[in-house]
Formats: sequence, C-alpha cells, structure tokens
Amino acid sequence: MKKAFVVIVFGLFIIAMFSGIASASIVDRFVEGTHTVGNALYNIAEPVLEAVLGGVDKAGGGDEFFVKFLFLILIFAILWAVLSRISLFDGHGWVLVIVNIAVSILATRWFGNIEIIRAAILPYSALGIAITCGLPLVLWFFITKEFTPTLRKLAWILFAVIFVGIWLARSVTDGSSTSLVLGGPIGSFAQIYLWTAVVALVMFGLDGTITKIVRKAAAEHSMSHMDLEHKYDLIGELEKHRKTRVRALRGGSKKDLAKINATISLLEGQIAALG
Repeated sequence: MKKAFVVIVFGLFIIAMFSGIASASIVDRFVEGTHTVGNALYNIAEPVLEAVLGGVDKAGGGDEFFVKFLFLILIFAILWAVLSRISLFDGHGWVLVIVNIAVSILATRWFGNIEIIRAAILPYSALGIAITCGLPLVLWFFITKEFTPTLRKLAWILFAVIFVGIWLARSVTDGSSTSLVLGGPIGSFAQIYLWTAVVALVMFGLDGTITKIVRKAAAEHSMSHMDLEHKYDLIGELEKHRKTRVRALRGGSKKDLAKINATISLLEGQIAALG
C-alpha cells in the first residue's frame, strides 16, 4: 500500500514537472479561457442579480454589489436555521423557502447607499482584524503557559519588543530627511502592532494574577467532574437502597425499614446538594 502511494505521488510529480516545461502555453490558454468564461457568466448573471438585489452607486466601485450578494446568502442561511425550527412550517417546505427568499431579498435590496454598505461591513472588518492580530497573542499565551514564571515574563517582554520593532519597521520618511511617518504605507493601521505590544506588557505585569485565575478555573473544572462522578455513585447507592426497601416492605422488620428510609433520605439530600 505504501509503495503504491509512493509510486502515485512520484508519477504525479513527474507529470506536473513535464507539463510545466512542455505545456506552459496550454496552461496560459486554459487560464485565459477560464477568465473569459467567468466574465461571460458574470455578465449574464449581473442583470438578474441587480433586478433582485437592486443596484448600487457605481461610484463606490463594484465591491458593494458583491457585498450585497454575500449579505443575501448570510441572511438566508441564518433565517433558514431559525425558521426551520418553527413547527408552523412543518410539512410546508415550500412556504419556508418562499419566506426565506422574500425576507432575504427585502433585507438586502435597499442596501443601495454606499455609506450603509460600508457601515454594515465595518463590524466584520473589525472581527477579521481582531482575529488575525489577536491570534499570535493567544498562541503565545498557550505556548508560554507551562513556562516558569521568570521565563514566561521574559517571553512576554520578547513578544512586546518584536511587535514594537514591527511597528517601527513600518515607519518611513515622507520625502524629507527630517520627517517620519509612523505606520508607513499602511498608515495608522500600524498602531495595531503597538497596541498588541501594550497588551503583551499588560500580560507581563499581570502574569501572577492571570496564572492564579487559570489554575483556579482548571481546579473548578476538575472539581465539577469529581462532583459529577460522586453524584452518579450516590445515585447508584440510592437505587440499591430503594430495592432493599422493597424487599424490607415484604418481610423485613420495622426497625430495618426505618434505617433504610433514613439512608435513602440522606442520599437524596446529598444528590440534591450536588445539583
């Protein structure tokens, strides 16, 4: 099996190498043809989609129309997930489809103003920036979590220095020898590096507090599992004593029955205390 896999991979590599050498023009023609077909499909679909979604101000470029189309898909998917749970639409799938399509179109058709579209996009842009810029911070936190306190603090200082260096590396002169533009070609957006470095310094200063919080949360999580196991054990004991009480009711003494009832009451109280 492994030999067959190696032969297949090697064969694909040889084919790709020779095709890259001998068929560059074929690839170019394929790319050009794909581009032509894509433009043709877009030209066919654009009038239909504009009739459904409404037009946009062309002064803002073509991206706004694409954004409206993505919002249509997003709203349709969310509505479908919500409305499909409503019993009113059970057995009436066609009604569900019509309602979803109509509401999605109504929600996106009058997004014709560029300012409105850009305002709607802003939270998603902020989400993307937060995820992409915050991911290194999160990964660094998990990488250094098991370090010793001193080594962990040094790691946070190193992280902050690196991001300050990236921020300064984006600094360029604006044409004169005396003026410096922080951020360079990406302008004020470079401040995200500086603020990430500030967060790293905060993590350095609060390292002990954060470590205690993480350990406390881990301990509480572990205790919850222990409580759950203890609860199941108590439930098992309770079932055994209930069966014993049934047998005692048939022929046991009143004294034994009283002890069993007391034990059952105790177990029920303990189970109730665990939730």
